[in-house]
Amino acid sequence: MSARTLDGGGERAPVSELDALRAEVASAHSLDARTVPFLVGLSVEEVEASAREFAQLAATSGARVEVDYDDPLPHAFVNARAEKRRRQRELATALHGPRLPARDEHGRFARRGFDGGARTPVPIGQPPEQAHSALAGQLAGLSRLRSGQSL
Repeated sequence: MSARTLDGGGERAPVSELDALRAEVASAHSLDARTVPFLVGLSVEEVEASAREFAQLAATSGARVEVDYDDPLPHAFVNARAEKRRRQRELATALHGPRLPARDEHGRFARRGFDGGARTPVPIGQPPEQAHSALAGQLAGLSRLRSGQSL
């Protein structure tokens, strides 16, 4: 292969061309297709040098270790906390039945903060016109007291 650059003299080559070149170099050096992303370089010679180093590293690392991805043991450790909580909830439900939300004296769901329960009704006071007149009278009285006038 020649000493051409992979980026084409300033422009980036499409990813599919880079992957095809790396796959070609990997197969020339008897490397597995999974090693293609690890082959790096800006020229063909650099990619080939990377492939040679990778092949030497694979040869000196000894026997291949096969990983059994279907082994349930690692998954048991990863999911242990969630599995324990699930089993505890199932046991509590089996022994005590489902947990029902609390209700008030009218049979509505009881209020427990901001959890989405029923709200207490707003107390109904005076009609708005009377409330406005009463408030205006109180404010006028306070205003006269502050200015020193007597009622």
